[in-house]
Amino acid sequence: RREGLMQTGYNQTITYFKETILTKKKQLCIIFTEIENSLRKIKQNIKNNNAAKAKNIISEMFMYLIDYTDVIDEDDLSELKKFKEILFGNMIYPALFGKTKIKNEKFVICSLEQVLTQISEKNQELKDYIINQGQ
Repeated sequence: RREGLMQTGYNQTITYFKETILTKKKQLCIIFTEIENSLRKIKQNIKNNNAAKAKNIISEMFMYLIDYTDVIDEDDLSELKKFKEILFGNMIYPALFGKTKIKNEKFVICSLEQVLTQISEKNQELKDYIINQGQ
């Protein structure tokens, strides 16, 4: 009886690591890919002097993230929020007509690259785990 319980526990643990965690990591990979793509689009729009579009993209990204705040690591979410505040805090809006611009663009890009690197590394870790579990 004892060996049977041990074997059942072992089987459940193996199933958890091979199936449950793999499913969760695949879902996280989809989420992090979406975040990474959004950050790359933001970067491109900032470099193309399209601050309004960059603001729209980050807003859409956070609307997407609302459903996943409970599964994303707090540190990653915190870094994304910090970058959002940096971006919004450096927006220059025209008085009447004109184009929205970004002040301190180098600082904003540097902050963006830091969070992009963090998200990209996390996403690559997830992809590597998924690939290794598939073997």
